[in-house]
Amino acid sequence: MGVARWLLLAILVVTMAFSEGDPPLPLEGTSLVIAHRGASSLCPENTIAAVYTALDLGVDMIEVDVHQSLDGELVVIHDATVDRTTNGEGKVKRLRLDELKALDAGSWFKSTFRNEKIPTLREVLEAAAGKAVILIELKAKQIEMQTIQLVKDLNMAHHVIIQSFDPQQIHNVKQYAPDIPTFLLVYKPKHSSQPERAARWMISVAQYVGASGIGIRGKWFTPELLALAAEEDLQVFVWAVDSPSRFRKFIEAGVHGIITNRPQDLLTLQNRKPS
Repeated sequence: MGVARWLLLAILVVTMAFSEGDPPLPLEGTSLVIAHRGASSLCPENTIAAVYTALDLGVDMIEVDVHQSLDGELVVIHDATVDRTTNGEGKVKRLRLDELKALDAGSWFKSTFRNEKIPTLREVLEAAAGKAVILIELKAKQIEMQTIQLVKDLNMAHHVIIQSFDPQQIHNVKQYAPDIPTFLLVYKPKHSSQPERAARWMISVAQYVGASGIGIRGKWFTPELLALAAEEDLQVFVWAVDSPSRFRKFIEAGVHGIITNRPQDLLTLQNRKPS
């Protein structure tokens, strides 16, 4: 089965299994709604609150970022330091889990989220199990094997996608866990002034490392990429997309998924009212 059809089927299975009596989500002919760092326009990013809010909205996937603590725990936070999104300071990899858990990861966003904690990846996966696919972005080096093991321990290989900007990490995931879908992230492609050449470069790298798809910054998306990816059975997700006009652009283009800080607006545009 092709990757695109496999992912749609996986999401339909999750939806139908946990929404008895409700019709499946109208995925055909539209784009998957992927909550960037959870429902990050409504809650502090990469927190359990953001995950639960995204689940309540009814998104298809939740994207989270993963680093590793000093004592080897996989934790969900975007930056390499805690400075921007907590009341603490320092590099994530230099702090133990108990030190990270002692930080306030919510007040910077809004006072009502005071004392929201940095979650572990295990906590996020357990919260979303059977409710949405988790799109795991590897932010730290050499954490792919630990991430794979955690996913397998929780029996969630068919309910996650692993993505990274590092082609070697994607290659490693596919070597050791070929059943887990992977996406190669691209901030700006080589040959960006030549759309077809840029598309062929991205596809060649994705195929070389065994990726299931390509995640491209919306600014650099081109119809050429989507057309050539379709020929190779690769999915295309776009990210950093938050406005209704850009939602429409990418839905009409036929991208497989839209990663957005405003999933509530994308759901409304698709006539999938937040639950």
